[in-house]
Amino acid sequence: RVSDNSRFSQIFQRMDSQLFEFEHLVRGHHFDDAARLLNEIDEAYLSMWNHNKRIVAMRTRLIGNITDRQIESINLGYLGKSHYDLGNFDDVLLYCQKAIRVFDDSFTHEKEAQWWMTIGRVYLNRGEYEKSLESYHKALKASRELGNERDEGQALGLLGYPSYLLGKYREAIEFYEQALELVRKANDRLWEGYYVGNTGLALSDYGQFEQALNYHKESMKIGEETGNKRWQAIILGDLGKTYRRLGNYADAKNQHSEGVAISQSLGLKPNEGRCLAELGRDCLALPNYEQALQHLAEALAIAEEIQNPVDKNYSLAFIAVAHLLSGYSQIALQYIEKQEDISNLEKHYYELIHGIILLDMGEMKNAKITFEKSIQLARDLITKTPDLFSPFYTIALANAGLALVSSDQQQAQVLLRNAKEALSDAKKLCAAKGIIEERRALLEKIRERDTNDFLYLIKL
Repeated sequence: RVSDNSRFSQIFQRMDSQLFEFEHLVRGHHFDDAARLLNEIDEAYLSMWNHNKRIVAMRTRLIGNITDRQIESINLGYLGKSHYDLGNFDDVLLYCQKAIRVFDDSFTHEKEAQWWMTIGRVYLNRGEYEKSLESYHKALKASRELGNERDEGQALGLLGYPSYLLGKYREAIEFYEQALELVRKANDRLWEGYYVGNTGLALSDYGQFEQALNYHKESMKIGEETGNKRWQAIILGDLGKTYRRLGNYADAKNQHSEGVAISQSLGLKPNEGRCLAELGRDCLALPNYEQALQHLAEALAIAEEIQNPVDKNYSLAFIAVAHLLSGYSQIALQYIEKQEDISNLEKHYYELIHGIILLDMGEMKNAKITFEKSIQLARDLITKTPDLFSPFYTIALANAGLALVSSDQQQAQVLLRNAKEALSDAKKLCAAKGIIEERRALLEKIRERDTNDFLYLIKL
């Protein structure tokens, strides 16, 4: 049996000779042959080892010179996929949509499902989840028309993630289970690793952290076996997040720091930003506000550079928390109010943070409006997914805040009862150390305005 290192060495030796031949063919103006040769090279391995810029340069040289339409479509589509890892999302849409348009609607190209999947990932990163679902459904349709079970499995798995982000967690897990059945049947370890990992992510948000860790670790093992450094970087982010929720902050920091380093080495801008943001939250939990602000500012810069509003809002929210907990509520307000108005599962939490900042500043009327908004968003999420722990904690803390700003003593008592009930429900769903300590820090900021110890029954 050939060892993994030996196998990868053989792959790269073969690639070196192929890339040399590619240059020879281009210089001789044999562009179709050059494209055919480039299509034989394993794009996944090139991408894993930070050759995205090289791929983009090579495929760009072929544009307008290829005469075979099928080869032209493949070149454009793979060019779009390479731009994805570089965070050039406008270019991804441009080239993948061109790849699909090479043929009319009466013809389904063998790679069409792949191009739709890549388009779906762009919309996912931009927070346009419905467009992402639409693209993945088109990928699923194309794969089934061609009878390609491997692509069908990939499309089913990708449908799981926007479903997860829309709060449809059970539906997401069902998609992952269907996908895993097909990719395992096709012996596709690369995609098996993806869907095992994403199942772990959904379980983590349900508060099933130990089970989630098992899935994360299995996914990491598959990533190591397949040499998929890109996926290892992503899983490190998920592993770290689950460790933080369990209250294991040292391990969380280690995983996220490694995720940042690998992402930087591979040029994976989106994942680098996400790991930096999580590293910032790890520092908030310690607490080390100075380091938290440094990492979150770096994450924010990347999110703005690649025009990712979801990641931008995430970084802004926790920069605001760092300033709030440091005693600078005016600065915190400036950051939280920079958030873009997009649909997001975390929006109820962001509004809670906003409300606490306003309360800390003594803006009682605006705090009341914002707390009420956070409660409504949390209830809407519970209606879709009743066993999530996060919205119950939001309802508890927001009701505590409302009780303080209420001028009606009787109404305030009702709000306190609501807070206590929601807190009890939240703890039944999840009482992990990291979850409790993060909410406790916010509750203490609310208590600072409670001069009469009105909230003595609300305890975390």
